[in-house]
Amino acid sequence: MSQDHKKKSKDLEIYKTRKLLELLKSKKGFHTELISVYIPPDRKLSDVTNY
Repeated sequence: MSQDHKKKSKDLEIYKTRKLLELLKSKKGFHTELISVYIPPDRKLSDVTNY
């Protein structure tokens, strides 16, 4: 894979991520209805909440 193709692929990934973040920022919810916390099985809850 050429360096140019890798850069374009990375740029596209960044673009899609930014668009997704904009979409998520525009969402409104009541209290905690839009909150999900995923905790890996090997992590302590305190590690995640202190992050």
